[in-house]
Amino acid sequence: MKKGATWIDRTLIESPFCIGLCQTEKQYKHELKRLKVNVTNDCWIAEDKDANVSEFTCGGISVFIVSIRVQPKTTHLEIIGLLVHEAVHVWQRIKQSIGEDDPSEEFEAYAIQRIAQNLIDAYRLKK
Repeated sequence: MKKGATWIDRTLIESPFCIGLCQTEKQYKHELKRLKVNVTNDCWIAEDKDANVSEFTCGGISVFIVSIRVQPKTTHLEIIGLLVHEAVHVWQRIKQSIGEDDPSEEFEAYAIQRIAQNLIDAYRLKK
């Protein structure tokens, strides 16, 4: 498995957002160090969760790191569900960041689809 995050394409539209996927705490900490993010109280994923989105600003760019913890019993369908769930959270934060209070349903659906597909692809490439 690669040492750091697998970064996904960010072209929903040309945007100032970067989205990465980490599947281990080691990858997550590697990315924080690489991005020079100094967070002392941040944890990879809370013990009672299977996935999480962390948001940072690096050089004026919003960075979202989606972290996923997969247990041996986790099915492929559950993994996809977790990634789609976290894609919605990324979209919600992007929407808030750009001041978009009421996007059209179609724009929102395409945005979430694109983010989710990229996360699923990033997960698949790590295997």
